[in-house]
Amino acid sequence: HMLSSRSIVVDKVPIICNQENFILKGSLHKILQTLPNSHVIIKPAVKGDMNTGRPKGGVFIAVPDNIKSLVNDVSPDHWRLQALKSSFNSSTTLLINSYSQTDNKNNNLEELLEIIDIVKNLKETYSCRAVVWAGDLNADFSRNTAHVQLVRESMQDINVSSTWEKYPVDFTCTSEVGGVTRTSVLYHICFSEGLATGLSDAGVIHMVKKRSDHEPVYAVFDTINVKEDA
Repeated sequence: HMLSSRSIVVDKVPIICNQENFILKGSLHKILQTLPNSHVIIKPAVKGDMNTGRPKGGVFIAVPDNIKSLVNDVSPDHWRLQALKSSFNSSTTLLINSYSQTDNKNNNLEELLEIIDIVKNLKETYSCRAVVWAGDLNADFSRNTAHVQLVRESMQDINVSSTWEKYPVDFTCTSEVGGVTRTSVLYHICFSEGLATGLSDAGVIHMVKKRSDHEPVYAVFDTINVKEDA
């Protein structure tokens, strides 16, 4: 649940990454009603039986209509991942939006390994110093689980850092367990070294009125004018 809107920064390009929206392909109009004048790239939610049950997942990236010619959808063939390659100021940025499965502590990491391999391949294929990997990684780094350790190691492997290292947040989601409210930091916006000097703000928006236990997070980059790797 990454949010960068004009209510936060009025002089930047707002790009929104969303995960777990349960929206099917035929319901794209629901997003467009909420985000008018936007170019929306969606991977719809998955639903095995169209007549019963709630769909699962669903991700999208929305960019303003007036810059859609500057972005190229390079998404892999995986329902939990999408990617955009954008060109601004004669530089190229790779934006990865992902939604990882829940950290259930049972060490079933097959799908997570698959997602991480795809992320690594995207970075290698589109060799850019400016890389942003955003989304619901379902990894609270205060926990010591195999899931968290694998996400941490993968960030090191592809040389990206979490914005929370510079701008710590208290929590990004809440849950009720046995009548007790628990908080965690599951959503991250990770960035490559080429964007480090441009990161000017990041945080979580705690909303009083909301329909979800998930909180929007955001990052502001003052510049993405970096050179591509040779």
